[in-house]
This record gives sequence, structure tokens and C-alpha cells, in this order.
Amino acid sequence: MKLANAIRNLIQLLFGYTLTVFLKRVRYFFYLRFTKIIFQAKLPISIFYDDYIDKEKLLLNINSGRANKIIDKISSLKLNSDDSNEIEKILNNKFNIFNYCFIGNRNASRKDPISGHEWPQNMWYRDARKNLKDRTDIKRPWEYSRMYHLLPVALKFLETNDEKLVNYIYQEVKVWDELNKLGTAPNWSCTMEVAIRLANISISYLLISSAKSLEDKHNFFIKIINNHIGFTYNNLENISRIKSNHYCSNISGLFCSLIGFPLTSSGREVLDFAKNELENEIRSQTLADGWNFELSSAYHRLVQEFFFYPFLLSSKQTFSNDYESILKSMNDVLNNITKPNYQLAQLGDNDSGRFLVFNDFKNLGSLYIESQLNLFNSFLGFKSDSNFFEHKKANVYGYKDDRTFFLIKGGTKGQLGLGGHSHNDTFNFELQINGKDIIFDPGTGCYTPLPEIRNYFRSIKNHNTVFWDSEEEADLEKGLFILRQENKVSIEAKIESNVLHFSGTNKYLDKEHKRAIRFDPKQRQLIISDNVSHYGAKIRLISDLPISDLSNKGFLIDSVRFELDDMADVKLEKGYTSPKYGTILDANFLSIKIPNKEFNIFINLN
Repeated sequence: MKLANAIRNLIQLLFGYTLTVFLKRVRYFFYLRFTKIIFQAKLPISIFYDDYIDKEKLLLNINSGRANKIIDKISSLKLNSDDSNEIEKILNNKFNIFNYCFIGNRNASRKDPISGHEWPQNMWYRDARKNLKDRTDIKRPWEYSRMYHLLPVALKFLETNDEKLVNYIYQEVKVWDELNKLGTAPNWSCTMEVAIRLANISISYLLISSAKSLEDKHNFFIKIINNHIGFTYNNLENISRIKSNHYCSNISGLFCSLIGFPLTSSGREVLDFAKNELENEIRSQTLADGWNFELSSAYHRLVQEFFFYPFLLSSKQTFSNDYESILKSMNDVLNNITKPNYQLAQLGDNDSGRFLVFNDFKNLGSLYIESQLNLFNSFLGFKSDSNFFEHKKANVYGYKDDRTFFLIKGGTKGQLGLGGHSHNDTFNFELQINGKDIIFDPGTGCYTPLPEIRNYFRSIKNHNTVFWDSEEEADLEKGLFILRQENKVSIEAKIESNVLHFSGTNKYLDKEHKRAIRFDPKQRQLIISDNVSHYGAKIRLISDLPISDLSNKGFLIDSVRFELDDMADVKLEKGYTSPKYGTILDANFLSIKIPNKEFNIFINLN
């Protein structure tokens, strides 16, 4: 026993992994070696996969006219399909992905339309990031290849029985399959992308499987779905120091695809594995207050999808009461951080990612989540006993009513302090009044194509908090997906007599910033008090609304008055915001130089 523990500790010390993860990495190393040999010999790597779908039983069910459980479930939800004009745009491939529009481009799945980079046809999937043109973003072809656009069309078919819709889905998948041979770059290079595509193709196919025009095409769909299941199961993203949203996508994609089919013994084995792992991950990746442990609002929403849809598509007895309870706590968080106009507040990274999009396709990628939130709430229920909310594990506090939204966050970095999707944004706040964002978080911009943009949106100086020029609370140069918990933060918060009192201290390098908040919705007043250890500190405020009456004593943002308790150097600067991934817009950045280490801002909320 002592020897075994010594070996485990040595592996952890040398490689940074537990013994279990280390052995998984060794196994995967050899799997990739063997798979690449097969691939280079121009043999199908699917020889490593089992048959997961009971094809004979599936075809028997289809030919006998038996409705499958996915059709029954989706029909019972009575989802409104998108109107005919929106569906027609999809049929003509006129829809937005990030900040550009696909218009019938056959190479959309293999080409970055911005940089012009096109991946070689037979490139091994692990080489997808080699020899990229400058400013290439692999997420662009990935996002199209998730096949979000199939489900709204399939849902419309349930309503209309229009065979034209079935032919569109078949042609989209067929062309994609012709261009993206199993195991090639870029669209097999990330298992998360494969798993999301798997779920979208599988559910869309099941929804249209009764169509007459598919009579000779079932084998095609079964083969491509089986390949996606086998690939996902053999390339699970559970071999890093932490398991994250990527692994959740893997197991959710497997579950949501398999649950609708009659299965072989291998298929049942994978389904049981996915179900058990979903139970494990919702416990390990959700904090006690309901927040996803990565502490990004957009990734919280995405991971909630990964846990919600397996729950939605299965029978009530499939998942434990604990699973349902945690899922409901996640939904409570999502409701709290969604503004009265149904815009999701941005905290940390936002790559605009989704899982399954049945309708409201025009808002794909946006922060507007009304349709999705209504589905969550109708199935999970949501009732708040207070307009105030407190999430003490995530250090997120705020208030929400029909016309006012306020939120302030602490300084905890997500992913257990690794901060892969966190920003330097301690004590950043948002304020919305009457549907207008008075103060808001600037967003994310992009990830890998432009590191300078990535770090611009992660920087403390580009959030609604206090900063010193050229100093960061956590080092931005350690990696585009690393932002460690280098700062030390302490927080006290309470709600007393219907007033939110927040006070926190942020220490980093040799600097210290204390921020106190008093938010009184009844008196319609917000007071922000900042105390700093060194001269030269500035307060940043970000808005895209008109700023007027600017002086060293205050200003107006739209019609909201900001009054300063001391004469200060106030400058209006040009800055940038990103309402969704890949989109960057101009915004107003106010810079207020703190004159005497202590400073108060009084905000009239009327």
C-alpha cells in the first residue's frame, strides 16, 4: 500500500496528473499511434468502433410506423417552430455564424472565411493547428460543423411534413460527410465539436426518420452517427488536470444521441457510461450555490444545456433526485444573471457556444436567451423569493426586478484557480435600467487568432473596476487559457433592510484595492466607494450609451446621473466591446483617476 501511494505521489509530482489520468493518457497515446498508422494506410479508423445502433430493429420500427421516443418527447413539449421566413433563410444557407454569413458555400466546413485558410483534404485530425494562415480561427468551421441549423428544419418538418425540409437535412449532412472524412482536420480535431454534431445529426434524423424520401437513406445516417459515437467514445476529453465543459459535451452528446435508438449491447454500454458520467460531472463541476465551477456566465449556460437535455430526453426515473436538484440550482443561477430584457450578463469568457437549438435560430450566438430560458423554466420550474440574489461560492451578488438589474462579482478564478475562462475582473459590476445597459461587461472578442485581442478583453483595465496602468491581478502571458488565482480576495456581503451591502479587498503585486457597494433599490441609489493603496489608480466604466454633461464632478450616461464626491480627472476614451464571439464594436470607456486614494461615486437610478 505504501509503495502504491508512493508511485501515485511521484506521478502526480512529475506529471501533474493523478495515477488514473496518467494511465488514461498512456492508453490514449498508444491509441493515437495505432490509429494514425491505420489512417495513413488509407484504411478506415472506424475498425476500432463497435456497432452501437441496432439497425434491424430501428428499420423495423420505422417501416412499421412506430413513433420513436424522441418524436414523442419533442412533440409533447409543443415547441414553436421558427416561422417560414427564418426556415427559408436556413434552406438557402443565409445565416450568421459569429460575425459572418454563410451563403451556400460548399467549403464552409473546411475553410476560415476570414483568413481564407483551407485545411488539406486528408490532414490527420491531430495536425489541425499546424501551418495555419495568420489570424485563422479554427472555431469558424467548427461552429458551422456543429450542425445547429438542422434541428429548426427538422422541427418544422414535424409541423408540416414537407419533404423539401428532409432533403435539405440529408444534403447538408451528405456534403459535410463527403468533405470531412472520418479522422481528418479540422472537424474531427476536437471531441467536443464531434459530440455536439453527433447530437444535432442524431436528433434531427430521428425527427425526420418517418419521411418517405429517406427510405433508401437510413443506412447513410446510421453509418455517420455510428462513426461519431465511436470517435467520441474513443477520444474522450477526460485526460487533463481537470475535466471541464468539453468532457460534459462528450458525455451529453453520447447520451442524447443514443437515448433515441434501439441499441446493441455495445450501445447500451456506452449509454450507461454516459449516464453515470453525467451524474458524476454535475456533482463535481457544480458549486454548492449552483454555479458551474468555470465561473463564466456563458459557459454556465452551455454546461447547463449539456446537463439539461439528457434529463429532458429521458424518462423521469433515469437520473437521480440529486441530479435534478443540482440542475434546478444551475437554472436558478441562470435566471438570476439574466437581465429583465432576457440578455445574459457576461462574466468571464463567452464563445457564444450552444448545444441544441430547436428554435429561435436567428438569435444563435447572441446574449438573448428568452426562448431557451422559458424552456428550462417550464421543465425545471423557477421561483424566486427575493429580488436580491447571493451566490457565495462564486462570489456573485445582485438585484433584479422588472426594470432594474445590478450585479457585482468577486475575484475568484474558475476551474479551481486555473482560470481558463476567467478574466481579470475582480469587483467588476453591471447595471441595467429600463432595458438599457448603463454599465456592462465588454465580453471576450476571440480566442486564438489574435492573442492581443484575447488579452485586451481579459485585462483588468477593460472591466468596470479599479486598475493601475500596466499592472494585472493575474499574469496574462502564461497562456491564452490560463489565468491563475494570483490575487488574494476577501469579501463580505449581506442583504439588510432590503439593501445590498458588499465590501471586498483585492490584493495583487504590491497593490490593494478595497471596494464597498451600497445598493438600495427602494431609494433608487447605488453608492460605490473605492479605497486604494497607491496613487495612480483609475476607475473604468464601460457603456455604449450617450455620455453627456461630462465634468470633473460627474456626468450623465443616457439619463442616469453619476456624481463624484471629489474633483477628479475624468476622460472619455475609445474602447471596444464584444456582444458575441468574433464581433467587436466601439464603446465608450470612461477613465476616472482617483485623486486621494479614496473615492465615492453616487448613482441615481431613476
